Amino acid sequence: MLPSNDKGTMSLVYKESCGVVLGIAPWNAPIILGIRAFITPLICGNICILKASELSADTQYLIVDCFRQAGLSAGVLNFIYCPRERAGLVTETIVAHHAIARVNFTGSTAVGRKIGQICAMYLKPVVLELGGKALIIILEDANLEEAVKAAVFGAMQHQGQVCISTE
Repeated sequence: MLPSNDKGTMSLVYKESCGVVLGIAPWNAPIILGIRAFITPLICGNICILKASELSADTQYLIVDCFRQAGLSAGVLNFIYCPRERAGLVTETIVAHHAIARVNFTGSTAVGRKIGQICAMYLKPVVLELGGKALIIILEDANLEEAVKAAVFGAMQHQGQVCISTE
């Protein structure tokens, strides 16, 4: 039970597993986006598969290995990667498997479209966190010096290679 914003009420949160969740993580922020691909489904009691980017597979493998070393039972968090030229076939094969209940993808819009189509073909629920860039809105009464600092920081954070970089 969690406190609610409505006086005199409580919010109920249920932990409910759905089965096996495939999390597909990108290369550009391999640790945070790798963990984000599976942590919520894992906490909810699901079996998870982290499909890593071929450009950051070693880093993302270490994430899974850390969880195993910390005592996570064998088979609860699994790891797979493949060369880019086989990624479409491997992804479709995994999604098509009867045990896969959900798919979570973070990456480019082009690849997200393909994964969305694959998931639709096999009637698998999917979350697509797709690439893009973020606007910055500066209001008339803003401190322009601080706004410029924020815009530059947002554009240069992670060398501008994350989906939330300001343009």
